[in-house]
Amino acid sequence: MSRLIEALAGLGKLWLERSIAKIIRTSALIIIVQTGIIIFFFSQLPPQVPLYYSRPWGESQLAPTHHLFLLPGFSLLFLLVNSTLAVPFIEKKKFLSVCLAWTSLIVSGLALITLIEIISVTL
Repeated sequence: MSRLIEALAGLGKLWLERSIAKIIRTSALIIIVQTGIIIFFFSQLPPQVPLYYSRPWGESQLAPTHHLFLLPGFSLLFLLVNSTLAVPFIEKKKFLSVCLAWTSLIVSGLALITLIEIISVTL
């Protein structure tokens, strides 16, 4: 229980640092936008969408439409892990904490671009 309290107190330190808090809020907003886009277009999408671009061209790239929720899910997971990793470095190595926050923002932004591309291709 005490570890949980320490972790929450550490996350509070991130929010006190304005530059990092702004980046984290922007990442969270992008994740919310991703989820909103999926929900808005979900009924218009075909049963399968091209999600796995690293696989060979064809049916192996297709995934059920509900797999689109993996994009905001992984973005959120990445944000939470990076925020947790940034806490110990906030006082001594602030640059590393900022880099972790920016990495989360970049991942969220790229996931949003990927989502928009997938939806635009399928509609």
